[in-house]
Amino acid sequence: MVQAQSPELTPIQAERRAIRTLLNDISEQELSLQRERFALIVSEPELWGASLDSIHRTLRIMGEEVAKRAGRVTPPSAPTPGPCSA
Repeated sequence: MVQAQSPELTPIQAERRAIRTLLNDISEQELSLQRERFALIVSEPELWGASLDSIHRTLRIMGEEVAKRAGRVTPPSAPTPGPCSA
């Protein structure tokens, strides 16, 4: 979605626009369900720990997309242990 943004945008502007586009496509009902889900996740340590792995992967992918847009080569993503992996 980031790569589909206008080439005139900076990498960060493209990332922001892509996120806004995704959020604009979410119905009010879905948004409400996501809020409830998030409240549950942060209230349960096991769920919060598991979600940190997902957050880590998402941030890595976002960084790779920004690097691509900026014309920088990134090393191939290697699976990394999550913060709660042992």
